[in-house]
Amino acid sequence: MQQAEEELLVLEAQDGDNRAFQQLFQRYQNALLRYGYKVSGDRQIAQDAAQEAWFRLARNIRQLDDPKAFKSWMYQLVHWSCIDLLKKTRGSDQQLDVSDVEPELSDDNSEQQESLNAAINRLPSLEKQMIHLFYLEEMSVRQVAQVLRISEGTVKSRLNRARRLLKERFDV
Repeated sequence: MQQAEEELLVLEAQDGDNRAFQQLFQRYQNALLRYGYKVSGDRQIAQDAAQEAWFRLARNIRQLDDPKAFKSWMYQLVHWSCIDLLKKTRGSDQQLDVSDVEPELSDDNSEQQESLNAAINRLPSLEKQMIHLFYLEEMSVRQVAQVLRISEGTVKSRLNRARRLLKERFDV
């Protein structure tokens, strides 16, 4: 979707246009579910987190000052909803570990794709999330930083580290 079209839909949704809100939902729902799964490792938590994010958006969309920030805001809502749900289901004392989450890079079942999926799956949790947001959701470094609430420098260094780890695993 072109940025201008998305901004227009956001502005219309802020004005109470249900059709615009529905279009935003249709365009982002599947991607948000995939990201929720990436964060939580649990399909039900991903669905609940996405649903909670849409409820929060519906209640607070007028508070979004910059329509350009919509995409990163939605991913941030899903991210933190997943974290909250994981804490509730697994107990707040446990370390959250999603190392067994299988990335859904594509429908291609080739041996090379499976090898890449396995290599990404072995990355630390934060690096997996960054790879997903940056490469699969095509977010900018700035947007990834906003979603994960970390600095742009941290995103750049972690992406670099993730790429280096993947390269090492494929060169061996």
